[in-house]
Amino acid sequence: MLNFETFERSRRPNNYLMAPEGLCQNAQPDKTSPTYPTSPERLLAAYRRLFETLPRFETTELSDDGRALEAVQRSRLFKFPDLISLRVFEAGEGLATPAIYSRARYGRSDFGVNRARVISWIGGVAVALAELNREA
Repeated sequence: MLNFETFERSRRPNNYLMAPEGLCQNAQPDKTSPTYPTSPERLLAAYRRLFETLPRFETTELSDDGRALEAVQRSRLFKFPDLISLRVFEAGEGLATPAIYSRARYGRSDFGVNRARVISWIGGVAVALAELNREA
């Protein structure tokens, strides 16, 4: 599992990092993570629900504490793997926030795919979280 606090980000432009402010000691995030009114475990469950709807997406590892996962999503045409690390954190009482690092495994450019992926998940996970809340 990726340690967001201490990892060093690739210098290649084929990655995107969204993280809570002050979390990453050795990497500058591209975007500060939003905060959601839920627990970290429920937020990860919402991400997992979202991921079930995505094409060519596979969760490869789930942390023992239920707050992190590693995944691969392959490109449509050539099936190149993009690696995704996700961990959710408590952000105050009843609040949670994600850290996501999405990066191309090969090549130098990703044509903005990793950025678009992470940004699209902001709205997608909010929908998945609302669905989970309705079912509860």
